[in-house]
Amino acid sequence: MKRNYELRRYREPAGRIPYSEWLRALDNTTAARVGAYVDRMKTGNFGNSRSVGRGVAELKIDAGPGYRVRRAQAYAGDYWERR
Repeated sequence: MKRNYELRRYREPAGRIPYSEWLRALDNTTAARVGAYVDRMKTGNFGNSRSVGRGVAELKIDAGPGYRVRRAQAYAGDYWERR
């Protein structure tokens, strides 16, 4: 049975959410593809991911010029951000 994950976007101390800003700047097609990859992580499907060290993993996304979304698992869920 797959585990469900709660995904939360990293929020800077000043309240800025870099991932949301980056996602809004993408064209609609690419943003939808990135969103689909991230949504699959909620069910434990981490796709083409690899550890980049210190508890951080990087998801490679086959869209546009090739994007990376980084995540760090925390006690209450995963935190993620684009690279």
